[in-house]
Amino acid sequence: MKIKKFTSTILLSVFLSLFTSFCSFAQLSILFVDDTDDNFQNAETFYEAIEALEYTAEYFDAVAEGAGPSLSEMENYDLIIWHTSTDGVGLHLWEGQDEDNADLTAYLETGGNLWLVGLDFLFDRYGAPTVSFSEGDFVFDFLGIASYDSQSYGDDGNLGVPLVSPLPDAPIPGLADISWNLGPLWWVDGVTPSPGTPAVYKMDGEEYPLIDEACAILKQEAEFSALVYLFDLALAIPSDMDGNIGSVLEYFENLVLGTDEREIDERIILYPNPVRSYFRIKTEKRINSMTILDASGRIVAQYEGEYDKYPVFDLKHGVYTVKVLEESGYRQCRLVKL
Repeated sequence: MKIKKFTSTILLSVFLSLFTSFCSFAQLSILFVDDTDDNFQNAETFYEAIEALEYTAEYFDAVAEGAGPSLSEMENYDLIIWHTSTDGVGLHLWEGQDEDNADLTAYLETGGNLWLVGLDFLFDRYGAPTVSFSEGDFVFDFLGIASYDSQSYGDDGNLGVPLVSPLPDAPIPGLADISWNLGPLWWVDGVTPSPGTPAVYKMDGEEYPLIDEACAILKQEAEFSALVYLFDLALAIPSDMDGNIGSVLEYFENLVLGTDEREIDERIILYPNPVRSYFRIKTEKRINSMTILDASGRIVAQYEGEYDKYPVFDLKHGVYTVKVLEESGYRQCRLVKL
């Protein structure tokens, strides 16, 4: 595996002040895959912003290697950030020949996490919209896309998207509007999420023709999570890019930490997990109280005493920490709300 490192030249004083306390304890292991042959240094910009937030990421140059990372390389990492940038031709995401990536599929099936970012990775394999997907298709099963509906610029009268904005109930805390470094962005893809897959961002802008088209979604299953950005985050204005990266990596870190806590503390079990409406707690001790916290640490539900089952149907999609107070003290584990 060919690894490259870059020295950051970006000053992030404002955002470092917001995220330093979190990042100094970061435990995410990240593999950054550069799957673009563009000449604009977009991948390097994205990668430098990750490192400036004091995360450590290994850099895999798929173009130089002539292939994407293998399963044996990916399985050592908590999160794969796969960046296709603006180069929608012959991507190693599709094995360079418009085929499912068997190693990436196996990585997700065995508990991996993916953040896929870039323009035209759907166009590379499927051409122009509209294209529908169903169970058995990688795009449906692992990326959470039911249909590929539109392309900005191509379908908006050659305008480009002024900005994208987070959905009010987006499952990732701390997200904000994203605007672009060089004016309206061409070739943002609009999609319809598969059932149970929430949209994270939508196209936006005053009187914009494709307003409300979903352009980022989060596919979350018990085995894996896949966050899909159908635009190149590296083209955002630097402050928007940096803030977004901080929020997304914090989300994935909470996801990984929650998984570790659940596996370590086998004396308490939440079921079903993932959950849609109600869950139960199995433990050998009497429960005095239970608290549910969202990914930002905010308390979203509290229960005094012991219940047969705990309702969570009003919680948003996402990952939560459940803190259970027993006679012997606190225990905590992860809960995934579908």
